[in-house]
Amino acid sequence: MHERCAMGVDKQQEFVWSQLKASAESVGIDIDMSGSGLSEIFSRLGHWELQADQDDVAEAERLLSEFGSTDTGMKMLYALGEAYNFADGWTWAYRDLEPKWENEDELKLAGWGSLEERTLCDFAMYTGIAAAACQAYCNRNSESKVDNIFSHLGRKGAVTRHAPMRNLRDWAVSQYKTGNWRSANAAAHALTPLVIDHGKKIGAFLTQENAQRTIAEWFRKYV
Repeated sequence: MHERCAMGVDKQQEFVWSQLKASAESVGIDIDMSGSGLSEIFSRLGHWELQADQDDVAEAERLLSEFGSTDTGMKMLYALGEAYNFADGWTWAYRDLEPKWENEDELKLAGWGSLEERTLCDFAMYTGIAAAACQAYCNRNSESKVDNIFSHLGRKGAVTRHAPMRNLRDWAVSQYKTGNWRSANAAAHALTPLVIDHGKKIGAFLTQENAQRTIAEWFRKYV
């Protein structure tokens, strides 16, 4: 009986994963390719101190550059990153916010058939939130609906905390506009030290390894 239930959970997990992929694809994000970058964005906004691979950092900065110019886009990236983490088996049961169960009997007493069932419930819930956020990104008139979701979860402050990076991008673009550059890459090469220095002053930090590429993308997209 337990084995059959586990198989049922696996099938449901596959279905929820397909829904998450479809939501990401609706805004032009391949979650198989960008999932780790989305997870890095979620970690940054939530101030989870997790060690990130440089490739994940680069992908996070690419996504922020492409989608992070509006609150709707930031909320979408955060929601996708959170759902992606739950797809990987993350669950509130592992956090300090709830008790850690020593065995399966204690878990069942709390109302869950298994830890896998509990994780699936979390995954499905946050996939639903991500779907709403993606829909709002496609239709900016849905902003108020997503505001209600994030207000309920207490996440709006996390989006606000990322405002310095948007301010840094706008400042960098203003510097670019004042010059006569051969190309966006040439401008980024020349301006990167100034942008990094200004970012430190306003609380927006670019990594030395990826700063020039990110700045060049800002110039190409917004000028």
